[in-house]
Amino acid sequence: MSRSSVLVLCLMAASLGCSAPASTSTESTGDRPHAEPVASGAGGGGPVVVAGHMDGPFYREEGAPDPRHCSIDTECLGDTVTVANGCCVEDSTPIPQTWAYHTWLSTHRMTPACLSLRCPILPPQMPPECAFQMRCVEGLCQNSCP
Repeated sequence: MSRSSVLVLCLMAASLGCSAPASTSTESTGDRPHAEPVASGAGGGGPVVVAGHMDGPFYREEGAPDPRHCSIDTECLGDTVTVANGCCVEDSTPIPQTWAYHTWLSTHRMTPACLSLRCPILPPQMPPECAFQMRCVEGLCQNSCP
């Protein structure tokens, strides 16, 4: 299986909500669905506290790898990123990023705080192939789209 095929599968899995419990909610805030905390047992509950911040399209926390700086093309990939809660993907557009950041974000999304959310299920869509063809240009991950 080619690297592009693997990336397409990763994007499709994220758009189907495979990495977090599925939501049956159809409510939305503005024009985007929202994440809902999963009901918890007695003594639990409360809002999920997010320790990070948004840096452009990227959720960042102290110690997270840089999402875009690279040295060679193979350090880059195109995949989805989360919204400000650091857990939910609400846009299936692949964003150029480093493998190190992608791995960190994937691990972060499996934390109890993220797993306590019901993230929206995104409709499947297939971006152009150039959105998955990454390269390192002047030290930053970029896709190959014109």
